[in-house]
Amino acid sequence: MKATDVTTGNAFSGLLPAQTFFKSVGDRNGLTEFYMYDATAVRLRELAIGYNVPNKVKWITSLRVSLIGRNLFFIHKDAPFDPETSMSTANTLQGIESFSPPTTRSLGASVKIGF
Repeated sequence: MKATDVTTGNAFSGLLPAQTFFKSVGDRNGLTEFYMYDATAVRLRELAIGYNVPNKVKWITSLRVSLIGRNLFFIHKDAPFDPETSMSTANTLQGIESFSPPTTRSLGASVKIGF
């Protein structure tokens, strides 16, 4: 890929000035390929672990305690960001890094009592 000066349209040869590079890649009409990645990702979306507590009380028929975690970690990810977060759902912005906040990771607990 050849980099071009956004002001003159001429192709660069040799060293590319940093200011020109970042001005070009920051422009949506410029070299946006630098922010495009393969969106292949395998993640642990949700994990729930539960335990049925042995019943020792007469008026309780069942007692279950659970731990739940969502978006815990990626098993495999090609992009340096979460490919499911995007600035828009438009076809023109798929796979483009938009510096959005990461996906929320959550941990929770559950207690289920049957009477």
